[in-house]
Amino acid sequence: MRGITTDTAAMPKDLKLINREKILSTIAQSETIMLNEVADATGISRQTIVKAIESFVEQGIVLSLGKGQSTSLGGKRPEIYSFNKNYRYNICVRLENHVLKVVLTNLINEIICVIDKPHGQNEPLENIIWDFRNIYAQIMLENKLTDDKIFMVGVCLGGITDEDTGIMRYNSLYPNWGRDIPIVSMFKTILPENINVYICNEAKMTGYAELYYNKSLLDKSYVAIYTLDGIAAGYIDRGKIMMGSHTLIGEIGHMTLDANDVEICQCGSCGCFERIVSLDRLYNRIVNSRNYEQSVLFRYGTGLTMENIFNAADNDADELAMDTVRYVAKFFSMALKNIIINIDPELIIIQGIYSSAGTYFHKQVLKNLGSFKYMPRENPVEITYDSREVWHLAVTGISMCLVDRFMANESMYK
Repeated sequence: MRGITTDTAAMPKDLKLINREKILSTIAQSETIMLNEVADATGISRQTIVKAIESFVEQGIVLSLGKGQSTSLGGKRPEIYSFNKNYRYNICVRLENHVLKVVLTNLINEIICVIDKPHGQNEPLENIIWDFRNIYAQIMLENKLTDDKIFMVGVCLGGITDEDTGIMRYNSLYPNWGRDIPIVSMFKTILPENINVYICNEAKMTGYAELYYNKSLLDKSYVAIYTLDGIAAGYIDRGKIMMGSHTLIGEIGHMTLDANDVEICQCGSCGCFERIVSLDRLYNRIVNSRNYEQSVLFRYGTGLTMENIFNAADNDADELAMDTVRYVAKFFSMALKNIIINIDPELIIIQGIYSSAGTYFHKQVLKNLGSFKYMPRENPVEITYDSREVWHLAVTGISMCLVDRFMANESMYK
């Protein structure tokens, strides 16, 4: 088999692109870097690296910072380079919890500015997109940006989103929007032609964001459980988001956990996980308890929150709160058991409201899972909690996906 060199003009086109993407990715992961460090990290020849960096500097993607210090052996002072994090920007749109959140980020996922616009529960989607148009104009003006500086707009929503077609199949939190909504084309009508639009599912994005905070997860299979208005999951395997054939993977909130439950979920089924452990269901269960007036939970009245319940169980040893947590932990354990059987992850991360579930909840979940005979005794599935704000995780995940697409843009590597 004939060997392939990587530093000649006859380099195959695909290998040239692969090498240049690897070089740029290496530069982007360092605050500053020298040519020999790029060579050590990539194993690519110096001649190939020099040509690639010259191209990147010419385009403005990489900045030349001048000369560094000579080594103790003397010799020529090396050139220092850095990734131009502000070469392009992305606009991240989060549409959840009845708030339109528009965020400007750069190419290393730093948040530049955030603008919120609340909207009503039944607000028409067309009105929200018009609000986005005005916010986009405001961001561009305040940050002195031109349209050519924006690489992509990413729109993050709950429900079933199809990134290949740009269509939102259904969102149970906004049922009045209907089905099969062409989100991408609707946003593109109010954006300049050079800006593409990407749609994504909120839970998948919050799950993907965990890689930003913990690089060791790149070598793991994990599931991030999203708990906010509903319950869903992001399945991440070795740095890749698992999508499924119809992007339904991760909709665990609509897993049937009680076949005898009579309440119809917004998905159209009964006995759904997210309805069984929803705050309104738990509130009704609590106030109808014969011990309610003697419980510390009584003081909160209609303002009762999940955090109040968890704190009362952990800090006050309140029996009604502990009973409620045991009830919730039972159904969480059932859902986690189903996830473990089907996906067999190394790690489960709980985000959002249940990230503050506390010690008593965690012990009850482990106790319930411990009775499952298939649960491995050595290296069992680890369960952790991430209390970062959900919106921040979502925006970080969107930004990461958009940067992934920027780095895969072949036009930079020609």
